[in-house]
Amino acid sequence: MDLKKSRDKIDRIDEKILNLLNKRALEAINIAKLKKGKNLTGYSPERETSMLKRLKQFNKGVFSSEDIENIFREILSVCRAQRTTLEIAYLGPQGTFTNLAAIKKFGKKPKFIPSDSIEDVFDKVTRDEADYGVVPIENSTEGAVNHTLDMFFESD
Repeated sequence: MDLKKSRDKIDRIDEKILNLLNKRALEAINIAKLKKGKNLTGYSPERETSMLKRLKQFNKGVFSSEDIENIFREILSVCRAQRTTLEIAYLGPQGTFTNLAAIKKFGKKPKFIPSDSIEDVFDKVTRDEADYGVVPIENSTEGAVNHTLDMFFESD
């Protein structure tokens, strides 16, 4: 098979993938409407975790489990953004471990809000300025971050 034929084949596969992604996004929008009608939360981390686990088990191809999780984490993130934009507060400036942990959990599509302190992250969530917060519970210099653990008890 020559290069042009192989590239044409990839182009046709990509078009099928794109059509399926658009169908998936429309289903996600339908689910969001159903959830709203039943007063259910729009974001379900348990569902996303079970979906990723199922897909990794189903995978029999050349992709590693990490590849599958990376690909589908972004698909989930982009589909979620079709119905709502999550706002995620995290400790520190962009590029910190908590920022990277937030991206790993929620994908790249949410609005990420850097925060100056652990208290600030909790405050943003409490005041509904962020939907979720990401804070360290352990670090390489101190081990467990007791202040974070205390905030879970002190915060609503």
